[in-house]
Amino acid sequence: MKIRKKIKNQKRIKDVEIFRCLQKIKKESIHSPSPIFIYTIPLTKKSTTLKERKILEILKSWGTIKIFKLAGPTFIIVKRKKKVIKRKQVMFVPIRILQPKFEEVDRYYREKIKIPIVGEKQKEKRRNLITRDKISGDFYYKNELIQFKNKDAIYYLIFECLYEKRDLNGFCSYEIIDKYLVKHGKGEYDDYRQKIDRIKNGIINLFRFSDLPQKTPDGKEIIQKVRGKGIILYNPPL
Repeated sequence: MKIRKKIKNQKRIKDVEIFRCLQKIKKESIHSPSPIFIYTIPLTKKSTTLKERKILEILKSWGTIKIFKLAGPTFIIVKRKKKVIKRKQVMFVPIRILQPKFEEVDRYYREKIKIPIVGEKQKEKRRNLITRDKISGDFYYKNELIQFKNKDAIYYLIFECLYEKRDLNGFCSYEIIDKYLVKHGKGEYDDYRQKIDRIKNGIINLFRFSDLPQKTPDGKEIIQKVRGKGIILYNPPL
């Protein structure tokens, strides 16, 4: 059975709930040094907990994630300024993302509930540090035009891909970037190491052949590498 047909059969769970779960999984995986990471389910309302567990089981049945042995409920301590505020009961779920099915389902839901990669409503409400003109296609940093020496170069296409294809966390996988380069006529490599090296060299050239600063006004790197996984475009609101 095709994924789209399977998705249509899940009527009791809202599309937006599955989409949120997908984004939560992606966020947890980005910050994990290992391909197997811990997904946390808060044990607050029984109905909410059961629904989240059901969504994980659905995603597992579609071949998007692998769930390992569940750990029993446990308590975590929430602190603020070294002061214990409360004890929170949670369940830890060890998960591994399975590609390319995960990206396929994620893309399907983004299109279905009409949420662009960074969200059109979010764009309308606030302007970010880096923006793009919809008509001209030009990029702006703090409302000033970013100058690129060559808009047909690999470094420009990588930046364009990061801006257009990133998820809600600003993350874009190496696989997505490589496919974008191939799609725009930059040749295809069979060797994974060559693919990564091409992207890394492109990032170096991005700052060499454009006036895009490497750091934001708050001192954070605009391009943040996630080892072995991809790149985050850090684009905070102004």
